[in-house]
Amino acid sequence: YEVLGLNSVQYVNEICLPGGSAPSAVAAGTPTSPGKAHASNELFVAGFSQDLHAYDISDISNPVLLASTQTLGVVEYMEVHNGVLYTAEGSVGLGSYEISGGASGVDDEQPALPDRAFLHTNFPNPFNPSTTIRFDLPRSGEVTLEIFDVAGKLIRVLAGGADMSAGPQEVMWHGHDETDRQVPSGVYFYRLEAAGQSETKQMVLLK
Repeated sequence: YEVLGLNSVQYVNEICLPGGSAPSAVAAGTPTSPGKAHASNELFVAGFSQDLHAYDISDISNPVLLASTQTLGVVEYMEVHNGVLYTAEGSVGLGSYEISGGASGVDDEQPALPDRAFLHTNFPNPFNPSTTIRFDLPRSGEVTLEIFDVAGKLIRVLAGGADMSAGPQEVMWHGHDETDRQVPSGVYFYRLEAAGQSETKQMVLLK
């Protein structure tokens, strides 16, 4: 939307994030010429799929994607200060991303590795028929990711001691058990075992 005045807002264009991710937070970049009181032409948009994108909005009717990167968590809030994009990424904590000069977007370097294995809330949740489970690994090693029902019965092994590299990872569950049959609606639990740690979260299959 373009703000034409205090009482006038006009629809201009819609930005759809790559992969269809829903936006979780937005922030405008700093002015291209420090000290000048004009609007920025850089827009930063974070998505619920732990994605971060930089757009050139010099022409607001035709936003241009400049760069993309992954975040360690879902960005709930972010702002730009002195050429650095600061993010609040839920229970993961705070993140910072360098902005290269002159509408060139965010630095595509990955953020620092976590100091422990971290299991994210699946997305979407509730889901039907599929959901994505994301987690971060502090180092490469064996990973076990399993699905259980409310009675504690093992429903599906998504990763059984698989060797995975350090950093962000994701596995999709299509709501099938070990015999590839569709499971009924209800509450399920997914457990991650990696880097000497174990963490469990809850999800809901809703048909």
